[in-house]
Amino acid sequence: MPHILYITYHLPTDEEPGAFRPWVEARLLQESGYQVTVITSAVQYMTGKMIGSGRGWCQEEMREGIRILRVWTVSDHRRSLFRRFLNYSIFAFLAAVASLRKVPARASYLFAATDPIFLMPFLLLISILKRIPMVLDERDLFPETAIAIGVAKESWITRLFYLMQQFMRRRAVSILAATPGIKRRLVSYGHNPQKIHMLYNGDPYLNVPDGSPLPEQAAQFRKRFRCVACYAGGFGHVNDVGTIIRAAAELKHRDDLGFLILGGGERSKEYNDLARELGVANLIFLGALPRHTARAVLAACDIGLQALPPNPFFGGTLTSKTFEYFGAGRPLVFAGQGDTTDLLKESGAGIGVPAENAQEMATAIARLADDDHLRESMAAAARKWYERNITPGNFLRIMQAAMPLPGSAAGMASPEPQIVH
Repeated sequence: MPHILYITYHLPTDEEPGAFRPWVEARLLQESGYQVTVITSAVQYMTGKMIGSGRGWCQEEMREGIRILRVWTVSDHRRSLFRRFLNYSIFAFLAAVASLRKVPARASYLFAATDPIFLMPFLLLISILKRIPMVLDERDLFPETAIAIGVAKESWITRLFYLMQQFMRRRAVSILAATPGIKRRLVSYGHNPQKIHMLYNGDPYLNVPDGSPLPEQAAQFRKRFRCVACYAGGFGHVNDVGTIIRAAAELKHRDDLGFLILGGGERSKEYNDLARELGVANLIFLGALPRHTARAVLAACDIGLQALPPNPFFGGTLTSKTFEYFGAGRPLVFAGQGDTTDLLKESGAGIGVPAENAQEMATAIARLADDDHLRESMAAAARKWYERNITPGNFLRIMQAAMPLPGSAAGMASPEPQIVH
């Protein structure tokens, strides 16, 4: 059976919080006819805690027929910038060692995420030493994102990182892009659009819980309010949770409308402090929940929420939580611009407002809370869009075009995802 070596820093399964894209990709590769070996971190990227015993530099497990190698790195990486750098660097080095020592000599492809950026030189080394073609998964753009959120400044170092990424993209035989905006930018960088395949951050294996038990705190909160709006995601610099909290503060006088916030990250304390400062009594934080539990909470809520910073760079962002809301059949109120706004207009599944405008976001939330017909029609549009576009068949065709089986027709461009009404 042909083999694929897949390297991804994080690989949350259904029992863990976090992005589902890596696990979806591993399952799609297996369904495409490949034997899959995944090398990932032994530290859960959202909680910073060790997965498994933490003993030894590389732990091995089998899950659904997929071989998973978890390499050791330092835990609690969000505690400081230095610790995060150390975490990523150790992972990159040990992932390369595991690739060379614990994976069969030949594979059909080396498939890898482009973050952390420190992994790139090691990917090149693995590709050369094992003599296998490389496919890149562009979930985000670095160093551009780091510059946009203000954690890095344009300098000779960021320019060097950019040139390194460009070299790796030219060397790759295929590239998966997570959003239309990422694909547009890669094409503007001079890369052949025929080798860039768009794969949304949706889960084609989504199983929306029906009546699944909720965490006790969420269940009690749900009983208090006629309508509940929910944010589920990270607390990093890309997601503007502050605007969501300020929108909730605009509506804190309402005793029929509540706000649930799920997730975790380096800005957790800042957001909790903000909610207390604004006196938002109709809002609670539930922390980072396992994926199946988070989906049960979403299914029990009425409105999904998302906000992004005003930087034009984030116009090319289309987050996985957007598709989680759609899959659960929940309309979305979004503060931002670009691809997400376009999706809401074309699907009819929500309301877009300007970035950082808490007052307009609050007005949109109140409108959906007060108009049952509008809320239910947008919810139906969200679920309809998801069922027609985020399917195993669609995703398999894209993956097979990006990484065709040996002996099959190679180099074929995958069908560009189209919004189906």
